[in-house]
Amino acid sequence: MKRRWIVILLAACLVPAFCMGCNKHLRKAQVILFKTPAGIEPVTVTRPDTSYKTGGLPFGWKRLDMGQADIAFENTYHKSTIFASAHCGYYKQVPLNALRNHILMDITEREIKQDETVLDNRTALRVIVTGRYDGAPIKMGLYTVQIDQCIYDLVYMSAPERFDACLTDFDEFAYGFSAKRKPYDPKEDR
Repeated sequence: MKRRWIVILLAACLVPAFCMGCNKHLRKAQVILFKTPAGIEPVTVTRPDTSYKTGGLPFGWKRLDMGQADIAFENTYHKSTIFASAHCGYYKQVPLNALRNHILMDITEREIKQDETVLDNRTALRVIVTGRYDGAPIKMGLYTVQIDQCIYDLVYMSAPERFDACLTDFDEFAYGFSAKRKPYDPKEDR
């Protein structure tokens, strides 16, 4: 009995230390992710230049390592992907349409529907795009918002016939968004 508790105690101490040293997908952002039987709780992303939170996702979504994105999820049943990324630097206020265009560059034959909404008390652009990516049909949902020196993109991609199945999931993911504000630094105005 005593030996069993020692093994449990060692496992509790050594497994997290081992995993932290081996985890490849925390290269540029630390992600706090809680998975529950009911889905994924709201996600917090912490990077050196920003920290932000997204809404949760229901059962059926799982974490995906997706290169440039800070955090990504896939729903294999609906063949859909949701990801979030931030681009921070010395950005002045840029029109939301210009911010939208950098995500849509590779989409051809596109039909765009967009409207303004609010994320984290800031004006954001909500876009639905139908088009082709590398010749294949695709439908995307996109929220773009600029807060301080950062541009945040929340993106949902799916085959057009499956798009509506997870659009509500994506909207809840996006409406849970909030960013930690940077303190004002007068040196940045020079």
